[in-house]
Amino acid sequence: MSMQQPAPAARTARRPLRRYLTALVLVALLPVIVSACVAVWRAGSAFRDASADQLLDTAQALSRAVEGEVNRMVTLLRVTARSAPAGNATPPLPIDGQISIEDRPRSGAVAEPAEGDLAGAAARADRPLVSNLFSHQPGGRVRVAIAVPHPQERDRARVAMLTIEPASLITSLQSRTQASPGLLFAVTDGAGQVIARSVDPERHIGQPVPEWAKLKALGTSSGTFRALTKEGEPIVFAFQEVRGTPGWVVVAGEHSAAFDARWQKPLLGLAVGAGLAILLALLVAGRIARLILAPVRALAAHAAAVAAGRASGPASAIPPSPIAEFEALRHSLDAAESALVGSAEVERRAAETLAASERRYRALAKLGALVFWRSTGDGAVTEAGGWSELTGKPEAAALGSGWTASVHPADRPMVTAVLAEARSHQLPLDIEFRIAGGDGQWRWVRARGTPMVDGGTITEWVGVFEDIDARRQAQARIAHMAHHDGLTGLPNRLSFRERLELAAAGTGRGPAEAVLCIDLDRFKEVNDTLGHPAGDALLRAVTERLCGQVRDGDVVARLGGDEFAIAQGAVPQPDGAAALAARLVEVLAQPFDLDGHQVVIGASIGIALIGPGDQPDTGLKNADIALYRAKEEGRGRFFFFEPAMDARMQARRAMELALRRGLAEEQFDLLYQPQVRTQTREITGFEALLRWRHPERGLLAPAEFIPLAEEIGLILPIGEWVLARACADAAKWPDRIKVAVNVAPSQLTQRGLPDAAARALKASGLEPSRLEIEITENALTADLEAVSATLFRLKSMGVRVTMDDFGTGYSSIGYLRSFPFDKIKIDASFVRSLGEEEESRAIIRAVTGLCDSLGIATTAEGVETAAQRDFLTAERCTEMQGFLFSEPQPASQVPQLLAAGTGQALPRPPLHIAK
Repeated sequence: MSMQQPAPAARTARRPLRRYLTALVLVALLPVIVSACVAVWRAGSAFRDASADQLLDTAQALSRAVEGEVNRMVTLLRVTARSAPAGNATPPLPIDGQISIEDRPRSGAVAEPAEGDLAGAAARADRPLVSNLFSHQPGGRVRVAIAVPHPQERDRARVAMLTIEPASLITSLQSRTQASPGLLFAVTDGAGQVIARSVDPERHIGQPVPEWAKLKALGTSSGTFRALTKEGEPIVFAFQEVRGTPGWVVVAGEHSAAFDARWQKPLLGLAVGAGLAILLALLVAGRIARLILAPVRALAAHAAAVAAGRASGPASAIPPSPIAEFEALRHSLDAAESALVGSAEVERRAAETLAASERRYRALAKLGALVFWRSTGDGAVTEAGGWSELTGKPEAAALGSGWTASVHPADRPMVTAVLAEARSHQLPLDIEFRIAGGDGQWRWVRARGTPMVDGGTITEWVGVFEDIDARRQAQARIAHMAHHDGLTGLPNRLSFRERLELAAAGTGRGPAEAVLCIDLDRFKEVNDTLGHPAGDALLRAVTERLCGQVRDGDVVARLGGDEFAIAQGAVPQPDGAAALAARLVEVLAQPFDLDGHQVVIGASIGIALIGPGDQPDTGLKNADIALYRAKEEGRGRFFFFEPAMDARMQARRAMELALRRGLAEEQFDLLYQPQVRTQTREITGFEALLRWRHPERGLLAPAEFIPLAEEIGLILPIGEWVLARACADAAKWPDRIKVAVNVAPSQLTQRGLPDAAARALKASGLEPSRLEIEITENALTADLEAVSATLFRLKSMGVRVTMDDFGTGYSSIGYLRSFPFDKIKIDASFVRSLGEEEESRAIIRAVTGLCDSLGIATTAEGVETAAQRDFLTAERCTEMQGFLFSEPQPASQVPQLLAAGTGQALPRPPLHIAK
């Protein structure tokens, strides 16, 4: 039985004393902070206005200087108009401009004059007039005119007019610019054109002012505003109209950053001072607040410790405070604490009584139950709380032994036996079984219970039913995942091996079982071109086709990557396996549709037979060996395992070990065959040819070990060794003698070739232009992006790039335009058939002509006869290489070849070292 306590009354939210003290300090300091901010703001406005006034004073002073210059000109012209006769004679005056004297009528309407009739306008207006900028012809030099009239008769006036360049009229800017180097000064006419400018005047005089409309829109004769210069820089302008002119304006400008710095610097000092004052006030207020807060916190902490039963002493042990109210509170708390201790003892005894009465339920709660049950000592259920939620049946149906009707029939005997054993030995109960759920499905539950023993007799049982169906399903999924491939749902290698173990453990009377190892051809190309999602979709489609070709009882598994396996039984062998393999090769060669992309792959298959007594791993290994043979023979086919294949594989493994040992012991060597300039017979370079001095088989050519090196990943260290050795040897040769090094396609796609070349060049000191990297056409069909990046990086280092064996691979003229080739090597097969096939002669003629027009050198390989040499010379082939000139020689023979001009194996006309 349990008691339900009434819900406590809602309490008003309490806030700590520190928050109220903080609020009090802020309220007290708020007027000071606001006053300081207002003062700083007003000071900033005053500083900014003072800076603007200073800039405006500069503009006004410059305006007065310009007015003075104009008035000086007017005075000189007035004197000239009085004394000089009319005509075109130019009186000698200290003015750099053109002066003319004209008589003009004084009658007529006074209007704004055009520059062409400024003299007439001045006579009619009877006062000096100044023009805006004008030019006598489009694109000509701009001028300013000043006309000063002098009355002669009643209706006539003598007018002296000065036409002058703006720079000669306004000289004040020069002295002002020197005095104020950080400012920009300019004078504009009434139409917004620049008359004078302190910065770059030649380019800007006569040009319109960018912000003229903004200046005129202010509607005042002076003021300041922000704008952009003609260079697009932000600037603060102060302007002043020039009196006695048709709207001329003097402008003084200062870059916005410099202008703002002049008034912001003192403002910053003021703001820092105000901030320090406020900070000091906060520190003082905080000190006072801590004096109040510290004893209150100590008292509150002691009270909390008392409530939790962790108090280490009475309240009187708290350090006293100078605050009288706190001392009164401390004494009151001490008295209350004594009263609480007595009350706590009473509560403790009551708690022990309650704990004894509820011991049964605490034991039950530890089980984490879903359905709580109780039964009598002999097992009759008396309570089953939650039974209806678990089974969909009323709780009354579980009473007595009624709950056993919901147990799965297959589990019922086991449940009965476990219950009988637990009662007879008074042991706890823990068992898992299935019961019928409310949805009609069988659900796994875990029944746990413990006996309540009194005087050696079980008085009752208490326990729980726990729903563990989700956990059992998860365990089943985990078990499935451990034996199946997550992508295709097929059995994995572990599950497949278990199937082979069953076949090997047979009685020996049944037929042998076939193991088919299947590898997809060109699967990597799909992954590289269409992406991994397309590759996954292809694997699922392959799985569907494989499963469609096997019989019930056969097992299709995915071993990893693009490799599958099939265990075929219950059919005569080897005919059954051969028929299945033939069907698989045919069906997997059909196109696959992957999201709109048609993909054609293929399959290679290796087959081995396994029977009772055979080792499963041996059968799988033999099928894998046969698969390797199928791939060697051209793919798209199947092979049965033969003992000779195993011997061949063992030989390959021995070759692999010897190759690794050869690299570690530096058993490799380089031979050098000269390349000869066709027209002059000069040796221009050597091709480095790799050889392996095998300790048992002798000197091996690259074709005998390079494919294996590429397959097992040794091509990169071997390639780096060849580069380092070739560069070191070539560094000892005369300048301009080059060395050519062949690289494999896998070296290009790894993107590490430029770094290896850089290291070899740096270690040897060889100039990059003396190193040639030779690649085959097939390398361009691999990873085009990676190969392109490698080739262009080599070119950027200064290394030359050559296409080797041109015409034997996936030839494409587009390669010659897309890639930075310096040389094309014509394959020896075309040179050998020159005397037999007209087609070879036509191909060589086309290649040499094309490369000659593209500026690419050509080298013919395999030249062995004088007739071949003469044909290549006539076709303007750049270089030749072959036994006609020299066989490949060790590095020690290169100096003799260079000294003699040719190799010593065959006597030839003398060659010369390229100058």
